[in-house]
Amino acid sequence: MSDYHITLLDGDMQLAELSVRSEQYRQVRRLLVERFPPEQGFVLVVEGGRELRRVLGLNHHGRRQIRIEYRQQGGGEHA
Repeated sequence: MSDYHITLLDGDMQLAELSVRSEQYRQVRRLLVERFPPEQGFVLVVEGGRELRRVLGLNHHGRRQIRIEYRQQGGGEHA
C-alpha cells in the first residue's frame, strides 16, 4: 500500500492527486517541484500514512484472518 498521498494545487484548483510508495517518494517529489515550482504558485500537499496489520485469529479453514488499517499521519505538509 502507498505510504504517501500527494496533492498538486494551483491556487484553489486541484490539478492532480498521487499515491506514492515510500521508495519513490523523494524522486517523485523532486520531479514535481521541478516541473511545478512554488514560485509559479504551485503547491504540493503531502500526507504520510502507516499501514497497521493485525492477526485477528484463524477462520474455520485454519487460515489467518488479518485486519489492515491505513492511518494518515499529521495534517499534511506543504512542499
